[in-house]
Amino acid sequence: MEFIEADYENIHFRIEEARYKFSPEELAEAKLIWDKKVSENPRIFNGQAFAGYGYDLIDGKHIITVTDVLYDKFIWNRETGRSLPGFSSLVVGVVLHKDGKVYLPIRGGTTYFSGRLHPVLGGVDYDESISGQDLGYYIKSIGFKELEEEVGLDNSISLDDLQFWGFLYDAKLERFDMIFLCECEIKSLTNWENSGVGVFTRAEFEEKLKAEPDAFLPTQQALFPAILKEDKIWE
Repeated sequence: MEFIEADYENIHFRIEEARYKFSPEELAEAKLIWDKKVSENPRIFNGQAFAGYGYDLIDGKHIITVTDVLYDKFIWNRETGRSLPGFSSLVVGVVLHKDGKVYLPIRGGTTYFSGRLHPVLGGVDYDESISGQDLGYYIKSIGFKELEEEVGLDNSISLDDLQFWGFLYDAKLERFDMIFLCECEIKSLTNWENSGVGVFTRAEFEEKLKAEPDAFLPTQQALFPAILKEDKIWE
């Protein structure tokens, strides 16, 4: 992969070659862990994905260094508690809202954190054909793809309906999240990944967040308070 620098909204991307070199023992350990995950969920993704390697905030601009890693190595890093640099998830999220309500899918029994509320989420697949200037747009298209796969969309919603909202970095959870908003409601939702949908007014969302914090996806701890504060979501 060539070194690339590019800007998207208030984000500056630095794309670099993967730096970590695996030992034969680590590769064998990763395979054992991955085989177990596949036995639990045969549909689990295992391709190359973009991973966050470094983060800084300079003069209001997010500086993100990303590289590419096979997804099974993400799992290996997480399951073994290594917390190595270069294995932090780069995730795109879409918050669905309409008429003063937010719509959060409920994770199904075939995925981790079953029963938790979450925005539409997806890892960012690595594509070697993506140039630096296209990266932000590409990430947005991944968010739209996740909407199509997880929620199902009619022809009234297009890629242009996804509005960039912001970037969230959670150092504790090692998460890099690009978040978009989409004015769209979900009346029902049942598929292999989700078992339903939670619909909340601002007051209901605030109460749920206070009373039942464990009802929400723990990997999105930085996102949910930010949703609550964003007035245009609740208009």
